Amino acid sequence: IATDKKIVPVPSLDGLAYNAWCSNHLICPMLDARRGEIYYAFYRFEHRGGLQRITPYRVASPDRVISEIDETVVLLGDGIAMYRDRFVDSLGEKACIAPGHLHYPRASAIGAIAMQRMSDFPDAAVHETIVPLYVRPADAEAK
Repeated sequence: IATDKKIVPVPSLDGLAYNAWCSNHLICPMLDARRGEIYYAFYRFEHRGGLQRITPYRVASPDRVISEIDETVVLLGDGIAMYRDRFVDSLGEKACIAPGHLHYPRASAIGAIAMQRMSDFPDAAVHETIVPLYVRPADAEAK
């Protein structure tokens, strides 16, 4: 705050998706949302190498996520680690499970996304404009 440095927000799902760098397939990172649900979104890499989120950030049951997949998809994150069998049984050969070391955010992926966003938007957000992204209300708010 004292130095007035710029901050580029990078949601966790974006960082996870970037771990599947240059995949030609649909990419679906998933994070455990508790209560039998997962946070997820779908992504693709553009031909020039940029990561594109093609759906909003969502929270749903694994079965709901499976129902949205009709093509080969790269699955990664702690959500797929928890529900791997369900996805593989339902999707068969369409399910490409990323190696375990890609199931967690990597600083290099977060940094690459941030650098891309800084070059796309040189006047990136300053600390006052950064707010948390909540896909669903917190338990206390829901009750």
